Amino acid sequence: MKKIILLILFVLFISINFISSQSCLPSGIVFQTQNEIDNFQTDYPGCSEIEGYVRVEGQDITNLDGLSVITSIGGDYLDIANNPVLTDLNGLANLIAVSGTIMLVDNPSLTSLSGLANLSSAGDIEIRNNPVLSSFYGLEGITTIEGFIRLEYNPLPTNLNGFNGLITVGEHLEIVENANLINLIGLEELVTVNGELIVAQNDALISLEGLNSLSSVGSGLIFSGNISLNNCESLNQLSTVGGVLQFNKNYSITSLSGLELLTTIGSYLLINENIELINLNGLNNLTTIGGKLHIRKNYKLENISVLTSINTIDGLLLIDDNSELTSLIGIENINPNTIDSISIINNLVLSTCEVQSVCDFLSSSITSVNIHDNALGCNSKNEVELACLAGIVNNASEFKIVIHPNPALDNIHIINEKGIKLDEISIYNTFGQRALNVTEVIDIIDVSNLEAGFYIIEIVADKRKLNKKLIIQ
Repeated sequence: MKKIILLILFVLFISINFISSQSCLPSGIVFQTQNEIDNFQTDYPGCSEIEGYVRVEGQDITNLDGLSVITSIGGDYLDIANNPVLTDLNGLANLIAVSGTIMLVDNPSLTSLSGLANLSSAGDIEIRNNPVLSSFYGLEGITTIEGFIRLEYNPLPTNLNGFNGLITVGEHLEIVENANLINLIGLEELVTVNGELIVAQNDALISLEGLNSLSSVGSGLIFSGNISLNNCESLNQLSTVGGVLQFNKNYSITSLSGLELLTTIGSYLLINENIELINLNGLNNLTTIGGKLHIRKNYKLENISVLTSINTIDGLLLIDDNSELTSLIGIENINPNTIDSISIINNLVLSTCEVQSVCDFLSSSITSVNIHDNALGCNSKNEVELACLAGIVNNASEFKIVIHPNPALDNIHIINEKGIKLDEISIYNTFGQRALNVTEVIDIIDVSNLEAGFYIIEIVADKRKLNKKLIIQ
């Protein structure tokens, strides 16, 4: 008898366990009223593993307590959207896995995600436009997202605590227009984003703290329109960007320090309209850009000298509207064969463009050159070509000759430190025409009859020639 009782109890246990973990609703289910949620366990007894999708969208839904038996959702999504009086997700406390997308969208009274504390896996996560959601706490159990994460229009969270266990994002991570987000603390474990990482238009974002472990981004790293972002020092483990790298309209950033480990950008590099950016420190070790190099509208950018490690780009070299940039020193080591066109325009004080990469490209390219509205010396293709000629010193480095003043108005002084006998001096305009020739060289030369503009001064001594730039005001 005792054995029979034990057998009956065992069968009952198996039966109860089977009922409690029953798969159900392969076509999914929609909840539109609180009553439908409250009656779920009665209407679908034993239903805990929903095979299809779940949608919760109702004007009177205040809680999800009736869904407390659900452990998994296997359909395309769990969509909790447009629920004006829903305040929390506590009824989902036993939910462990969602195969598809979790969408938490347009819930004006939702304050907390803590009801998802047991969730360990999801295909995608979209949390958008929840105006009183105070934080992202509740998602700590998720380590890997195979798809995307989109965090958008959530005005209250100041950081990303709640994603503290996240290591890998299989597709995109988008953090957009979260008005009070100050930093990215909460992402300290994040190592890899296989798609794009987009951080855009978060007006209060000051730093990227939280991305300290990020080492690779697959198809693009974009920081755009974060008007308070002042540094990117937390990117100090980043070594690979497989696609684009953009710093665009981050009005407070002053340098790119933190990117010292980055050597390769798979697509193009855009540095645009960062109006406080003074230099490009941080890109010191960048060697390869798989697309265009575009530096534009950085109004305080003084130099690009740290770019000397770049030897390859694949496309357009575009430098425009950088009103404090005086020289292109820094890009001289780019292989000209990897440049397909050059555009250098509207850099008001840029006078030194005769770096090796540009000179070599101009010497071999008939078209694909657009140079204008820069300072004298870099105001046209002809000027740059002449300046390139002036930069070629034929065994004359020992001359040590200085032209002063330069720019000049009436006279120039020839400072001849070595005392070498100077045989002849000629001055050529941008059309290659000789505008002045002096065969009896003295220390002072009258240039008052020359029109204002850019010239090349050619100095002949001991059968050798030295070419230098000369600007007449």
